[in-house]
Amino acid sequence: LTVEEIEGVVEGESINYSLSRVTGQEAGSYAISVTAGSNPNYTVSVEGATFTINKINTLEVALDDDAYDYDGTAHANAKEVTTNALSGVTTIEYSKAVAEGEEAKWTTDLSSLTATNVADSMTINVRATNPNYSNEATDTATLTINPIAVTVKAENKSKDYDNDPTTDPALTVEETEGVVEGESINYSLSRVT
Repeated sequence: LTVEEIEGVVEGESINYSLSRVTGQEAGSYAISVTAGSNPNYTVSVEGATFTINKINTLEVALDDDAYDYDGTAHANAKEVTTNALSGVTTIEYSKAVAEGEEAKWTTDLSSLTATNVADSMTINVRATNPNYSNEATDTATLTINPIAVTVKAENKSKDYDNDPTTDPALTVEETEGVVEGESINYSLSRVT
């Protein structure tokens, strides 16, 4: 802290004083105080000033993509969001990407954006603000539900030759592998005629 000027002091003499400011490192304005010391030959009047910490526009935010194999349960992006904020309270909000013209619904709870089915996979918009930064930082991440591989194995069938398609045995499935418990797979069976 420095003094802009001292007026009225006899040449070659100095004034005893100290400078201090309100403490704080967040962006904003802080009062600078001048306190006069012992100056028996002078009646000292003081005038304070302002110490300003300016906002900067370098805030960044990042969220990585997340993916799960389909298992019939709801999943959220569980990756950790990061920012480069040095201090201050950073507010981070999330929304599911929407079509142009639709209004996004923002939330501070990333776990509330979930996907269960492959068709529920989404792009997540991320925005961050901090009172020490003048910019709003943004990023996007995906939440993907991957389809799982399922095997439907038909049973071998046979019959003795009779040239009559009405005597063909019913086609059946021996097993289905990889299906989530409690779910079924849509399929049909046919044979070459």
